[in-house]
Amino acid sequence: MKSKAPAALPKKLNGVSLEGIELDDVSLAKANMRNVSLEQAELDDVSFAQTKVHNASFEKASLDDVSFAKSKVHNVTFERAEMDDAEFGKAEITNASFKKAKLDDVTFSEAKITNASFDGAVLDDTKLDNATIKNSSLIGLKIENCAIDGLTINGIRIDELLKKS
Repeated sequence: MKSKAPAALPKKLNGVSLEGIELDDVSLAKANMRNVSLEQAELDDVSFAQTKVHNASFEKASLDDVSFAKSKVHNVTFERAEMDDAEFGKAEITNASFKKAKLDDVTFSEAKITNASFDGAVLDDTKLDNATIKNSSLIGLKIENCAIDGLTINGIRIDELLKKS
């Protein structure tokens, strides 16, 4: 049985388990979250904008209309999570795992992503414009319905390479 969120959540969450919680229309913007588990949570219209998220798990969570815009996300797992209409614009993401996640209509515009794993993830209608992905694993990554204008991998313009074939 899923548990509902309290009327107000604190802006500092440390060492908290919110596994399986349902959050709807909640703002945790500008919060500090450390060692937090939101595994199998159902998050709908939740803002983590400008939040510092460290050592957290969103494994197998459902994230619909969720924002991590301008957030600092470090040591966080989104493995096997399902995201729809999520925002990571201008976020700083380090040591994160999106393994086998389903990312539909997710925006990473101008995000800085380092040491992340997208192994086996599916990105559908996902925006990566002006994002930087460094030292990351993209093994088995599936990219569908995504604009790739200017996409450069290890110095090679992929959009131009595909035009030649």
